Amino acid sequence: MECFQFAYRHCNNPAPRNNGRYCTGKRAIYRSCNVMNDNSPAKAFRQEQCEARNGYQSDAKGVKTFVEWVPKYAGVLLGDVCKLTCRAKGTGYYVVFSPKVTDGTECRPYSNSVCVRGRCIRTGCDGIIGSKLQYDKCGVCGGDNSSCTKVMGTFNKKR
Repeated sequence: MECFQFAYRHCNNPAPRNNGRYCTGKRAIYRSCNVMNDNSPAKAFRQEQCEARNGYQSDAKGVKTFVEWVPKYAGVLLGDVCKLTCRAKGTGYYVVFSPKVTDGTECRPYSNSVCVRGRCIRTGCDGIIGSKLQYDKCGVCGGDNSSCTKVMGTFNKKR
């Protein structure tokens, strides 16, 4: 997860009069701050949000069972990727627990985009909004394709 800074303008000092208009352009802007590096925890932030819902639930007959929740990715529409949709582990049963995940949650696994205020926003491979950095062919963020090592040979034995 990363943090975000928000700035808002209200365009009400003074309020528009005599057919005047409120200021044009965006009223809210945001930017990345405190971006996590590759040493961040292995557990996905979306998974933590689903796991926070783990607990005993009663079925229609009143029988209580412990339910573990995991993120649901498959079958989620593009416009819904920033909703907290979790699936009961080992089943096809799922629930939309919240219309918005916490800011900084990846839209999809291994994507260069994060959810901010319920919208999916593109980032560079460094996780910063507005960054143009991309992975090179060697998998280095912002690299110049020079760090790859070529491996050649014939491999015919299983290990």
